[in-house]
Amino acid sequence: MATPNVDIVFVLDASHSMKPCFSALCQHMRSILAPMQGYVNQIRFGLVIQSAVKDEQGIVFIHSSLPAIGGDLLNALYSDNGNQSPLQPNLEAFFTIDAAKLTEALDAVEVRGDEEMLLALDVALDFPFGELSNTKRVVALFSDEKLEDGITKGAYSEKIPELIEKIHQRKIKLFAALPGSESAWRLAEADQSEIEEVEDGGGLQNVDFAKLLSQMGKSISGSSLQAVREPEFQRAIFDQDKWDNRNFEFNSENIKDNR
Repeated sequence: MATPNVDIVFVLDASHSMKPCFSALCQHMRSILAPMQGYVNQIRFGLVIQSAVKDEQGIVFIHSSLPAIGGDLLNALYSDNGNQSPLQPNLEAFFTIDAAKLTEALDAVEVRGDEEMLLALDVALDFPFGELSNTKRVVALFSDEKLEDGITKGAYSEKIPELIEKIHQRKIKLFAALPGSESAWRLAEADQSEIEEVEDGGGLQNVDFAKLLSQMGKSISGSSLQAVREPEFQRAIFDQDKWDNRNFEFNSENIKDNR
């Protein structure tokens, strides 16, 4: 079998307490590359950065990604992108082989407010990963708050079975570093998932990112490809593809409807 590629999407909580996490990831990006040298052909990096705030109209979610799409992430992912089909967006806009572009995006993050990491995870699961025949698909999620402590206060936890089903359908390996909770343990039921439990509230400040990323790299190298055809899967589990202003808008009525 040909040497595979790896597509890895980092999903990062961009609330106030997370700034040290971005710095640590930047410092230790090479820790994920070294264990995979010689075992994979090419590594492509993707990024989902999310924060959330409240205004007079309800909740506002802010998503951003690599410089190629910046704050226009949801529009790029769920619109027709000009000549691109919604199901076949421009892969080069969502992924980069240059780790420096990833660290550039992390350095530019403006932390604020709160987060909703199950929504951010769903966005990452919809990324245009490479073909299953030659690509290992990975999502790595980092947050220092319990999943139930996000801005919707656990309203989205009921969607975890649907998220797990999508993870299985898309053959994605999930890594997560976040505080232990009922929702985190439920998410850990996904096949091949690896959850690193951290302290609640600022716990990521004590994480050895070099060690964690190195472990991720070794685990990815050891995983095998599955020569199967990708089935249909449910995109935008939280209906984020229907937002009027896909970069930001999400109001209290939407949350009420999804409970």
